[in-house]
Amino acid sequence: MPILAGELKNVTTEPSTAAEVWVAADKRRAGATGGIVLPEKARVPVEAGKFTLTIEPGAAVLMVIHAGHRGEVIPLLVDGNHTTVAEAMRAADLAAVSYTHLRAHETRGNL
Repeated sequence: MPILAGELKNVTTEPSTAAEVWVAADKRRAGATGGIVLPEKARVPVEAGKFTLTIEPGAAVLMVIHAGHRGEVIPLLVDGNHTTVAEAMRAADLAAVSYTHLRAHETRGNL
């Protein structure tokens, strides 16, 4: 199972003040290591902006928690090659762009 290092910082590169992150599968799915992965939130502590996730491959969401309130929600797409949360975030961004791009071409062709 992939282990991802995460680092949260603000625009001035100072560590985020987030106390924890919650991570969950985006929907129920078969697990890569067996069983069923449910979209339950797992709480992960953040210290000085840093945290580590052991996570099943596949689509997930990361929720940043500040003072008990949910902040940013970050889509992730995890595979066995990722070592950082930033890589999984970029993979999710690319997958969303690719799907949107594909749908645009499909729609254009049907006009």
